[in-house]
Formats: sequence, structure tokens, C-alpha cells
Amino acid sequence: MFTLATGTGRTWSETGIGTGKGPGAVHGCLSWTSDGHSLALLADRQIRLLDTTAPGPSLLANSTPVPALPGRDPFWWRQVMITPDGQAIIAVLQINQTHTGGLTDITQQLVLFSTATGAPLRTLNHIPVHGGYQMVLWASPSGHDLIVSNTEPGPAIGPFNLGPTA
Repeated sequence: MFTLATGTGRTWSETGIGTGKGPGAVHGCLSWTSDGHSLALLADRQIRLLDTTAPGPSLLANSTPVPALPGRDPFWWRQVMITPDGQAIIAVLQINQTHTGGLTDITQQLVLFSTATGAPLRTLNHIPVHGGYQMVLWASPSGHDLIVSNTEPGPAIGPFNLGPTA
């Protein structure tokens, strides 16, 4: 992380977490809260919130795991983005369903869930994977509007409201 005004940099790392384990930058999964203190990322199949103000270089010691959609295995995170207020995560999940006979269907969901509890707030779509995954390209400062690519086939993605329960 670099501070543009001063040019100073800071690095976090952790043994055993690297590009082979699916860290945040691999799938475009780095996003900030509006206060600039928390960074959402993927590390070793977990969504973590890194406190950029905490001292030390340890990625795990300076971050906390986000409880995420309990009871929804097996899935892989393809992208995560935190809302600017830090109350919710927008995620693209890869869901593998193995059927009798060994055939596996791979689908993807665009979901919104609570950062604090992991409870799902809304499933925005659930579509097949055909050559690529959805990507959340941008979230408005309020977190109510998204620009998402690769949503075909499937319903149009429109504005959503986090509401008071987020």
C-alpha cells in the first residue's frame, strides 16, 4: 500500500498465503471502506478485513475473517467487494453441485451479505458459468448501485438498497 501524498509504502504478508492460495488481488478482490482504514481481501479461501492502521506486517494478525454465508458449502469466492460503509459484502460465488453419477454443475451467484453476521441479505442472481465469471466493476459511494459485467444469461442487475438490517 502506498500513500500518494508522501510516497511511503507498507507491506503485509503471511507464510503460506500467496498467489497459489487465491489472495485478494488475483481476482480483483481488493476494496476499501470509505474511511480508508479497512481493506477487504481474499486470503486462503476466506474473506478478511485488514485494519491498515494496526501496527506490524502480519496479514493474519492485522485482519479478521468475515463470517460468510454459514451452511453454504461447497463454494469458491470469485470476487468480493465491501460496501463503503463496511456493513455488507457483495460477492460472486462459484457453486459446485455434484449429482449422482459424478456430473458436476458449476453455477455462480451474485450475493449481498452482512459483514457482521454473514447472514445473506439478498441474492441478486444465480446463473450458469459460461466461459467467465461475473465481475463487480464498480459500486457507488452509497453502495446502492453496481456495475457488473458478464451477467448473461440472467436477469438484469439493478440498484439495491441495503436497508436498516445490513
